[in-house]
Amino acid sequence: MSELLSDKQLQLLRSKLVIAVLATADRQGRVNTAPMHLLWAKDESTVLLCSAIRHRSSENLKTQGRFALSVMDQEDTAFSILGTAKLLRQPMEANAHMALFSLAVEEVKSDTAPTLEVVNRVETRQRNEKVAAFFHACFVEMSAI
Repeated sequence: MSELLSDKQLQLLRSKLVIAVLATADRQGRVNTAPMHLLWAKDESTVLLCSAIRHRSSENLKTQGRFALSVMDQEDTAFSILGTAKLLRQPMEANAHMALFSLAVEEVKSDTAPTLEVVNRVETRQRNEKVAAFFHACFVEMSAI
């Protein structure tokens, strides 16, 4: 375990290719998981995340502040980031329906297994050209912080 992201993890979280699973909990302790794409590693101890304002994950991050982010990628990359979240901006300049969070990295743990090798990342396809422009605007805003 580590308290900081490695250079390889930083590069991956800046690649704009990552689909990670964000886990949060509400006030009653009910767990919510959701795939997240709009992630940007600001530095080795901070990840920025964009989420829809009305998304359950956003509400949980605002009210409870704790998260786990699970990342898997090719070349047997699997790790989780545990920490606390802080709302930076709502709404975002890129889109009025989005919130921008700063995720403070408190622990990075390896999730690789001796029995299985991760050989490929989760892949997605943008539904239309408007999505590409929306993602671009969000990444520009995050990378400027």
